[in-house]
Amino acid sequence: MARNETKYNKVIGYNKESNEIYICNYTFDDFLHDKPFRGATGSVLSPLTSDQVEYYNDIETVLERFDGSGLLKDEYDEDIREECIDEFASFDYDEDDFDSEEAYEDAREKYIDENASDKAEEFNRELAEKEINYAYGSFPFHDDSDIGYITEEDTKILEEAFGIEIETFECIGGGRCFNDHTFNKDFVSLDDDIVASIKLIEGIA
Repeated sequence: MARNETKYNKVIGYNKESNEIYICNYTFDDFLHDKPFRGATGSVLSPLTSDQVEYYNDIETVLERFDGSGLLKDEYDEDIREECIDEFASFDYDEDDFDSEEAYEDAREKYIDENASDKAEEFNRELAEKEINYAYGSFPFHDDSDIGYITEEDTKILEEAFGIEIETFECIGGGRCFNDHTFNKDFVSLDDDIVASIKLIEGIA
């Protein structure tokens, strides 16, 4: 049996309490392992003001969002310590500056301890600045999936409903995202026909 798919790619409504916006991409009616397999796919977006975009483009915010990514460095990072060692070795010392190899190593370790943290911070801030300057969307880590399906008319309706001036949108979820929770008492429909189709195909009362 051929896959029966109906494309929409349209805003179908929003939640007036959470400000979540729902887009339906398509519904499908298929068979999987000889059993009916049907449903609806879409995305959930959040509106962002200019102040929020500015916040997400702040270096400190970007560093916070980088936390746990494994890309940031600290004073114990091997590359950072190697940089300090190379710098220390490049200094023009007199023969009498150290009375033993141990004294030299102690001085080198002290230099590392005093400079590694600053070098790690410098690296991290440069990384954050690059992310801001070369961000794919409006800010680093911006997921702008499906925002092209939101029309100017949609935006006007949403701005009036939320009482804000919208700068852009961010995708915060997607896939099989329609369920009883989606269509709760706070959901406001912008397309009753598509909503009815979703409810029917997903078996939502």
